Amino acid sequence: MKSSTRGTVGAVALIIAVGLFYLLTIRAGHRWSDFALYVHHAKNLVEGVPYRDTGHIYNYHDPGDTPRAYPPVFPLLLTPVYKFFGLSFTAMKVEVVLLWMAALAMLFFLWRCELSGPASIALVAMVGLNPFYWDFKDEVLSDFPFMLTLTVAMYIIHRWHGTSSSPKQRTLRALLLGLALFLAYGTRPAGALLAIALPLLDLLQRRRLRLDTVATLAVFGSLLLLNRWVFGSDPTSSYAASLSITFQDTWLNLSWWLPWELFQLLQNGYSWKLVKFLVLFLSMLAVIGYVLRVRRRLTILEVFTGLYLVLIIVNSYSATQDTRYLIPLFPWYLFYVVVGLEEIQTRIPAPISRVALAGLTAIVLASYTGRYTKIDFGPIRNGVTDPEAVELFAYIREKTNPKDVFIFSRAIHLSLFGERASSAYWVPERAEDLWTYAREIGATHFAVGTGRRKPIWSPDFIWSAEDGVFYREFASANLDRLMPVFSNADFVLYRIASYPPIQQAALKPSG
Repeated sequence: MKSSTRGTVGAVALIIAVGLFYLLTIRAGHRWSDFALYVHHAKNLVEGVPYRDTGHIYNYHDPGDTPRAYPPVFPLLLTPVYKFFGLSFTAMKVEVVLLWMAALAMLFFLWRCELSGPASIALVAMVGLNPFYWDFKDEVLSDFPFMLTLTVAMYIIHRWHGTSSSPKQRTLRALLLGLALFLAYGTRPAGALLAIALPLLDLLQRRRLRLDTVATLAVFGSLLLLNRWVFGSDPTSSYAASLSITFQDTWLNLSWWLPWELFQLLQNGYSWKLVKFLVLFLSMLAVIGYVLRVRRRLTILEVFTGLYLVLIIVNSYSATQDTRYLIPLFPWYLFYVVVGLEEIQTRIPAPISRVALAGLTAIVLASYTGRYTKIDFGPIRNGVTDPEAVELFAYIREKTNPKDVFIFSRAIHLSLFGERASSAYWVPERAEDLWTYAREIGATHFAVGTGRRKPIWSPDFIWSAEDGVFYREFASANLDRLMPVFSNADFVLYRIASYPPIQQAALKPSG
């Protein structure tokens, strides 16, 4: 009992230290990321505007476009911050960090059910101090809140699944677990995997569904219907529309993307050879740990992590995937590393075995330390708070008609900061297809990046500060129909003076 208490106190102290480190190093500004739609939903909730009325026009030509609406849990969590602090990125980041600290606490309690106190604390250190997680704290996104709601649901399942209880307790458990499943899904659609993992666990363990599982799924389904009626939010449909499983994409994700992102999570900032060796060593331990647990006692931990790994491997949009997709998986990757380490400890000399966990933790933290020496702790550059972006949005708010409709690579940001309806564009087969789409949505303006900042690749008009060669050449080829009304170092805003006759658009630009 005393050992358990000391372990819990140690974990709490470590989590507080991690939280203080995050809070004291919050960076000013915000990157061009998907945060704007979450914030816009929160703004609507505070101001009494319909949840989906964000001004974002979904571009059906691009299956990878931002969904028409995001799940409601994170926007609901943001509403108190928006109400009292408005569009304050610092205040929103503080809330995100506090939610991450709560997620770390829940992870510790879940790990403590399966591992020793020192092993659980080591995992908290290896996850909480990871440089990528530290950097991600400056994103007002749902990933950290999702870790909290996901882990709470997994903890409840892990503690309650298969245990005996009275009819009254079973009813209460079904209600609470159904709510927990919905909160996970309502934070990120990937939470729906838990609603698949739960009955799958029953089938793998007993070849049939438990009555408790059926009741839990009924509660979960009822809350889904209520969510759709109240918020009009059904993000799974948008993601499902973009899911296309191919052998080529699956192999690419498995052979290149997944190892590369593990390198990113464990990099030391100096030597890629050492990083590759570390990832190979840890992955061998993780495979050993996972296989052993599956063979000995299958739990929700193994079923969910297996399903989530399959989901990200078969995701066809490998070009748009990034390290954030591993945020829910990396803690469990390290968990199975520790499980695998505990297995081989029985087969190595005792003096080495006694320091194996401390040595592994020290190696991982040393790699993190190297990475931190290369990290920029200053304000975020190339983001929505750059003077050029602020100037563009101010012009749109103050100098254009509230009924105007814009085509812009960062449509959700323009809708939030420019307060105008906006749709993202894509690279069409022909220039006339872009004109056709503009006519469909009643577009009045067209904004293009100048290309001053070096893009990741030439047509990268979504995730970097450039809008791509295609759009700059399209604008140059149509100056008789596009009238420049605003420009600065990064952006040019055109007013559409006239549309070409149908089927007689300008020639397709090169690029």
